[in-house]
Amino acid sequence: MLTNEELAAMLCYTPLVFERINKKLQQKMTISEATAFVHFAVLTADELVTRGKNIYAANYRQHVCVTVNKHNHRVITVTQLTT
Repeated sequence: MLTNEELAAMLCYTPLVFERINKKLQQKMTISEATAFVHFAVLTADELVTRGKNIYAANYRQHVCVTVNKHNHRVITVTQLTT
């Protein structure tokens, strides 16, 4: 199992994921802002859960969950966690 630091260092993105992140979080972040946000969310995640082909990085302080493909470490989406 990867650590938060290892996963954060291996993250990669597709151009469409930035649109998906902004839509899901109802934000208007630039690519660099979204990249920094996701990197920090994974780095400080409270738990990493591997389920199927994905890794879920839950960050309860930021109220988000980052979904990452387990094989290529590509960010799939970021969803808000409900309290």
